[in-house]
Amino acid sequence: MSFLHLYKHIEEQALKAEPDRCPVDVGMVRDWILESGHATEIKVHAVKLDKDLSPGHVIIRDFREERWEAESDFRASIRVSDKLNRCGLRFVSCKEMMHIFDSADEESSDRQRFFRLLAEIETPPVPGTRSLMLGSEYRAEWMTLLLLCPKPLRDEYKAKLDANDITPYDVAWKFLIPQRYIGALTGERYDEAYQWLITDALEPEQPDPNEPR
Repeated sequence: MSFLHLYKHIEEQALKAEPDRCPVDVGMVRDWILESGHATEIKVHAVKLDKDLSPGHVIIRDFREERWEAESDFRASIRVSDKLNRCGLRFVSCKEMMHIFDSADEESSDRQRFFRLLAEIETPPVPGTRSLMLGSEYRAEWMTLLLLCPKPLRDEYKAKLDANDITPYDVAWKFLIPQRYIGALTGERYDEAYQWLITDALEPEQPDPNEPR
Protein backbone atom coordinates (compact mmCIF):
# COMPACT_ATOMS: atom_id res chain seq x y z
CA MET A 1 0.00 0.00 0.00
CA SER A 2 1.22 3.49 -0.78
CA PHE A 3 0.34 7.16 -0.80
CA LEU A 4 -1.33 6.55 -4.16
CA HIS A 5 -3.80 4.15 -2.51
CA LEU A 6 -4.44 6.64 0.30
CA TYR A 7 -5.09 9.44 -2.19
CA LYS A 8 -7.49 7.34 -4.27
CA HIS A 9 -9.44 6.40 -1.13
CA ILE A 10 -9.68 10.01 0.06
CA GLU A 11 -10.66 11.28 -3.40
CA GLU A 12 -13.46 8.70 -3.59
CA GLN A 13 -14.77 9.67 -0.15
CA ALA A 14 -14.48 13.41 -0.86
CA LEU A 15 -16.64 13.14 -3.97
CA LYS A 16 -19.38 11.59 -1.82
CA ALA A 17 -19.37 14.43 0.72
CA GLU A 18 -22.42 16.64 1.16
CA PRO A 19 -22.11 19.87 -0.89
CA ASP A 20 -22.28 22.08 2.20
CA ARG A 21 -19.62 20.11 4.09
CA CYS A 22 -15.84 20.18 4.00
CA PRO A 23 -15.06 17.26 1.65
CA VAL A 24 -12.15 15.77 3.60
CA ASP A 25 -11.99 14.97 7.29
CA VAL A 26 -8.39 14.52 8.49
CA GLY A 27 -9.70 11.64 10.58
CA MET A 28 -10.27 9.73 7.33
CA VAL A 29 -6.57 10.06 6.55
CA ARG A 30 -5.60 8.85 10.01
CA ASP A 31 -8.02 5.91 9.86
CA TRP A 32 -6.71 4.73 6.47
CA ILE A 33 -3.08 4.84 7.64
CA LEU A 34 -3.95 2.77 10.71
CA GLU A 35 -6.19 0.32 8.90
CA SER A 36 -3.63 -0.24 6.14
CA GLY A 37 -0.94 -1.08 8.69
CA HIS A 38 1.44 1.82 8.02
CA ALA A 39 1.19 2.69 11.71
CA THR A 40 -0.39 1.11 14.75
CA GLU A 41 -0.94 4.35 16.65
CA ILE A 42 -1.21 8.04 15.75
CA LYS A 43 -1.71 10.60 18.49
CA VAL A 44 -1.92 14.38 18.06
CA HIS A 45 -1.04 16.70 20.94
CA ALA A 46 -1.44 20.49 21.01
CA VAL A 47 1.58 21.99 22.80
CA LYS A 48 3.43 25.29 23.09
CA LEU A 49 5.49 25.69 19.90
CA ASP A 50 6.65 28.66 17.85
CA LYS A 51 4.12 28.23 15.04
CA ASP A 52 6.13 30.48 12.72
CA LEU A 53 9.27 28.35 13.01
CA SER A 54 7.88 24.87 13.64
CA PRO A 55 4.08 24.65 13.73
CA GLY A 56 4.34 20.90 14.21
CA HIS A 57 6.55 17.83 14.08
CA VAL A 58 6.22 14.10 14.44
CA ILE A 59 8.16 11.45 16.32
CA ILE A 60 7.80 7.94 14.90
CA ARG A 61 9.05 5.03 16.96
CA ASP A 62 9.39 1.40 15.95
CA PHE A 63 8.19 -0.80 18.80
CA ARG A 64 9.00 -4.12 17.16
CA GLU A 65 11.15 -6.29 19.42
CA GLU A 66 13.12 -7.51 16.42
CA ARG A 67 13.66 -5.65 13.14
CA TRP A 68 12.96 -8.79 11.13
CA GLU A 69 9.44 -9.21 12.55
CA ALA A 70 6.85 -9.27 9.76
CA GLU A 71 4.26 -7.20 11.64
CA SER A 72 5.24 -3.55 11.95
CA ASP A 73 4.56 -1.56 15.10
CA PHE A 74 5.18 2.07 14.19
CA ARG A 75 3.67 4.60 16.58
CA ALA A 76 3.48 8.27 15.67
CA SER A 77 3.28 11.11 18.17
CA ILE A 78 2.43 14.39 16.46
CA ARG A 79 2.96 17.67 18.32
CA VAL A 80 1.28 20.78 16.93
CA SER A 81 1.27 24.38 18.08
CA ASP A 82 -1.64 25.22 20.35
CA LYS A 83 -1.80 28.61 18.59
CA LEU A 84 -3.02 27.13 15.29
CA ASN A 85 -6.56 27.77 14.16
CA ARG A 86 -8.79 25.01 12.82
CA CYS A 87 -7.46 25.22 9.27
CA GLY A 88 -3.85 25.31 10.41
CA LEU A 89 -4.38 22.36 12.74
CA ARG A 90 -5.90 20.30 9.95
CA PHE A 91 -3.08 21.07 7.54
CA VAL A 92 -0.20 20.59 9.97
CA SER A 93 -1.49 17.39 11.55
CA CYS A 94 -2.14 15.88 8.11
CA LYS A 95 1.32 16.96 6.87
CA GLU A 96 3.01 15.33 9.84
CA MET A 97 1.12 12.09 9.16
CA MET A 98 2.68 12.09 5.69
CA HIS A 99 6.10 11.56 7.28
CA ILE A 100 4.95 8.04 8.10
CA PHE A 101 5.72 7.39 4.42
CA ASP A 102 9.32 8.67 4.77
CA SER A 103 12.33 6.45 4.22
CA ALA A 104 14.90 6.09 7.01
CA ASP A 105 17.17 8.68 5.35
CA GLU A 106 14.33 11.22 5.26
CA GLU A 107 13.37 10.97 8.93
CA SER A 108 14.34 13.68 11.41
CA SER A 109 14.83 10.85 13.86
CA ASP A 110 17.13 12.43 16.44
CA ARG A 111 17.93 15.81 17.96
CA GLN A 112 20.81 16.59 15.59
CA ARG A 113 18.83 15.78 12.45
CA PHE A 114 15.77 17.67 13.72
CA PHE A 115 17.73 20.87 14.37
CA ARG A 116 19.46 20.57 10.99
CA LEU A 117 16.01 20.42 9.40
CA LEU A 118 14.87 23.51 11.33
CA ALA A 119 18.01 25.37 10.20
CA GLU A 120 17.33 24.44 6.56
CA ILE A 121 13.72 25.60 6.81
CA GLU A 122 14.78 28.92 8.36
CA THR A 123 17.66 29.50 5.91
CA PRO A 124 17.40 27.55 2.63
CA PRO A 125 20.67 25.70 1.89
CA VAL A 126 22.78 26.35 -1.19
CA PRO A 127 22.03 24.14 -4.23
CA GLY A 128 23.34 20.61 -3.92
CA THR A 129 23.50 20.59 -0.11
CA ARG A 130 19.82 20.15 0.74
CA SER A 131 19.15 17.18 2.99
CA LEU A 132 16.68 14.42 2.17
CA MET A 133 14.77 15.55 5.26
CA LEU A 134 14.05 18.93 3.70
CA GLY A 135 12.94 17.24 0.50
CA SER A 136 10.49 15.14 2.51
CA GLU A 137 9.09 18.33 4.08
CA TYR A 138 8.25 19.76 0.68
CA ARG A 139 6.80 16.45 -0.48
CA ALA A 140 4.68 16.14 2.67
CA GLU A 141 3.18 19.58 2.04
CA TRP A 142 2.15 18.63 -1.49
CA MET A 143 0.81 15.28 -0.33
CA THR A 144 -1.32 17.14 2.20
CA LEU A 145 -2.61 19.62 -0.35
CA LEU A 146 -3.58 16.78 -2.69
CA LEU A 147 -5.39 14.95 0.10
CA LEU A 148 -7.27 17.93 1.51
CA CYS A 149 -8.12 19.22 -1.97
CA PRO A 150 -8.48 16.19 -4.30
CA LYS A 151 -7.97 17.06 -7.96
CA PRO A 152 -11.58 16.76 -9.25
CA LEU A 153 -12.78 19.24 -6.61
CA ARG A 154 -9.69 21.40 -6.95
CA ASP A 155 -10.27 21.71 -10.70
CA GLU A 156 -13.91 22.63 -10.09
CA TYR A 157 -13.07 25.38 -7.61
CA LYS A 158 -10.10 26.63 -9.63
CA ALA A 159 -12.46 27.16 -12.58
CA LYS A 160 -14.86 29.11 -10.36
CA LEU A 161 -12.00 31.21 -9.01
CA ASP A 162 -10.62 31.90 -12.49
CA ALA A 163 -14.10 33.04 -13.56
CA ASN A 164 -14.27 35.37 -10.54
CA ASP A 165 -17.36 33.54 -9.30
CA ILE A 166 -15.72 33.01 -5.90
CA THR A 167 -12.80 34.46 -3.91
CA PRO A 168 -9.63 32.81 -2.52
CA TYR A 169 -11.27 32.98 0.90
CA ASP A 170 -14.22 30.95 -0.42
CA VAL A 171 -11.81 28.25 -1.58
CA ALA A 172 -9.99 28.21 1.75
CA TRP A 173 -13.32 27.99 3.60
CA LYS A 174 -14.57 25.14 1.40
CA PHE A 175 -11.53 22.96 2.02
CA LEU A 176 -10.71 24.34 5.50
CA ILE A 177 -7.09 25.04 4.66
CA PRO A 178 -4.96 28.13 5.43
CA GLN A 179 -5.57 30.83 2.85
CA ARG A 180 -1.82 31.16 2.14
CA TYR A 181 -1.96 27.80 0.30
CA ILE A 182 -4.57 28.92 -2.24
CA GLY A 183 -1.91 30.14 -4.67
CA ALA A 184 -0.24 26.72 -4.62
CA LEU A 185 -3.60 24.98 -4.87
CA THR A 186 -4.64 26.86 -8.00
CA GLY A 187 -1.23 27.13 -9.67
CA GLU A 188 0.68 24.91 -12.10
CA ARG A 189 2.72 23.37 -9.30
CA TYR A 190 -0.38 21.55 -8.08
CA ASP A 191 -0.68 19.80 -11.45
CA GLU A 192 3.04 18.99 -11.38
CA ALA A 193 2.67 17.50 -7.90
CA TYR A 194 -0.33 15.45 -9.02
CA GLN A 195 1.68 14.15 -11.98
CA TRP A 196 4.63 13.29 -9.72
CA LEU A 197 2.76 11.74 -6.78
CA ILE A 198 -0.28 10.21 -8.47
CA THR A 199 -0.09 9.86 -12.27
CA ASP A 200 3.51 8.64 -12.37
CA ALA A 201 2.77 6.20 -9.53
CA LEU A 202 -0.12 4.52 -11.33
CA GLU A 203 0.59 0.99 -12.47
CA PRO A 204 0.65 0.75 -16.28
CA GLU A 205 -2.35 -0.99 -17.76
CA GLN A 206 -1.50 -4.58 -18.55
CA PRO A 207 -2.19 -5.78 -22.10
CA ASP A 208 -5.02 -8.24 -22.61
CA PRO A 209 -3.38 -11.62 -23.26
CA ASN A 210 -6.30 -12.54 -25.52
CA GLU A 211 -5.74 -9.59 -27.81
CA PRO A 212 -3.32 -10.00 -30.75
CA ARG A 213 -0.14 -7.95 -30.52
